[in-house]
Amino acid sequence: MGAISAAAMELKSQIRDWYRDLHKIPELGHDLPETEAFVLRELSKMGLDSVESGKGSFGGKAGHGIVAVLRGGRPGKTLAIRADMDALPMKEESGTPFASNGDAMHSCGHDAHTAILLGVAKILAARRHEFAGVIKFFFQPAEEVLSGAQTFIDAGELDNLDGITALHVITDLETGVIGCRKGVMLAATDSFAITVNGSAAHGSQPHRGTDAIVAAAHIITALQTVVSRFVAPHDSTVVTIGKMEAGVAHNIIPDRAVMKGTLRNLRGDTREAVIARLEEVVSHTAAALGVAVNFTLVEGTPPLICDDAWVDRLQRVAKRYIPEENILVLPDPSMGGEDFAFMLQKAPGVFWRLGIRKKGAERTNAHSPTFMLDETALPYGVAISCALALDALSE
Repeated sequence: MGAISAAAMELKSQIRDWYRDLHKIPELGHDLPETEAFVLRELSKMGLDSVESGKGSFGGKAGHGIVAVLRGGRPGKTLAIRADMDALPMKEESGTPFASNGDAMHSCGHDAHTAILLGVAKILAARRHEFAGVIKFFFQPAEEVLSGAQTFIDAGELDNLDGITALHVITDLETGVIGCRKGVMLAATDSFAITVNGSAAHGSQPHRGTDAIVAAAHIITALQTVVSRFVAPHDSTVVTIGKMEAGVAHNIIPDRAVMKGTLRNLRGDTREAVIARLEEVVSHTAAALGVAVNFTLVEGTPPLICDDAWVDRLQRVAKRYIPEENILVLPDPSMGGEDFAFMLQKAPGVFWRLGIRKKGAERTNAHSPTFMLDETALPYGVAISCALALDALSE
């Protein structure tokens, strides 16, 4: 067992306790006062060169975010490692003794990411004489709403970085298995809203109104042709309407219907073309049915693209800690999205998957009230993250 692996195993109880303590205090978006206070308290014990919070000298631009800096024994490159800290708005049903109580839950593993990065900071701080350069630890809020990463960028924290890494836990893979992929790994994510305005009438006299529900139904059906007839079959795109609101009673033709949806693409040029096509389909269908329509797009994240050299480095260093057959090259991108994609536009790096499903256990879904992970997976995340940084700084 190497020194880093041994250090991670020595810390396994501490990492587990950090994870459980964070799991009890889920918070949402940019507003993470308890989480930030917890992380700041633990970082203050590690002898780092600086620790700045979003509400302090970091500039107040990142909400309750934290940037901690560790300088090595000699000048060198500057790297960053990122963990997201926010939770999701749902009641927990995991049944664990450290389950959260309330209307928020860590059902995506960001508590694990934060605990892992605390472990990485502690181990590397004790070995600062072994490397040249600077390591920044980003504890980021608001990943679930896809806006936390940009606040770090706006604050200048990613200027002049030589590389950046992040991991994300996944229940598809068992403990001791990791996943990675060169090039596009996650999709661009945009959201949109469509408001249909017709005119109300009694349900028995449809000819005296303009039915917003019927128009909305035609628009939803027409939108299905964007993927099936406008996008090439080999070019992955998703258009989903996930929410619709209309009507007040069973016998009233409503004058208004509101739809909300998500758009996912793997290529920037396809993304732009599909957005333009969505607007055309919506406006022309509405015109044909005699209703007014408003289409609003909220731009999300770009595609997440991993640097080839960084993926090679991850695969090389991971072999020190897990069998080579447990380092999986993911065959296809995911249509999920991540605001770490913005950070990878500022510096080359890698986003990788850490398996957290106990061998033989039933898979639980992320963003589910029953989500749970195998705590024995956490030291793998710590050890590989440490080794990845040290390997890059040794060049």
